[in-house]
Amino acid sequence: MHCYREALKEIPEDQLIYGTLRDDLNRALQATIRKHNGNVGPNTPVPPLGGGGGPFPPGGGGGGKGGGFFHWLAGKLGPSTADTIPIPLLVLGGLALMLMLAAAVSFFARRVQARRAATDPPPPGPTF
Repeated sequence: MHCYREALKEIPEDQLIYGTLRDDLNRALQATIRKHNGNVGPNTPVPPLGGGGGPFPPGGGGGGKGGGFFHWLAGKLGPSTADTIPIPLLVLGGLALMLMLAAAVSFFARRVQARRAATDPPPPGPTF
């Protein structure tokens, strides 16, 4: 138990301001006290992270074992390291290329249409 109290005393300033480390440590300390029915001392053993004795279920408590469909999909499609190109950037790049291709097709279609109009004789006018 003393490790939780020592960790609470040594929290870095950035974690105090921006992080949830203090809340997480307090929650774990309270869960250990609850597990031992309040009978804790400085040498009370703390269960290991994966031991199932902590306040959180193994795997972070995301609902199910695998995290659900969207977690699976993000794992399959998303980048595996920080060095890979993000998926939204690839999608936007693909969309930009498709728009440029559509503009090129439209440009050439108008040119062909203008050439045909210039070489075709005008239709006969109305007769009076």
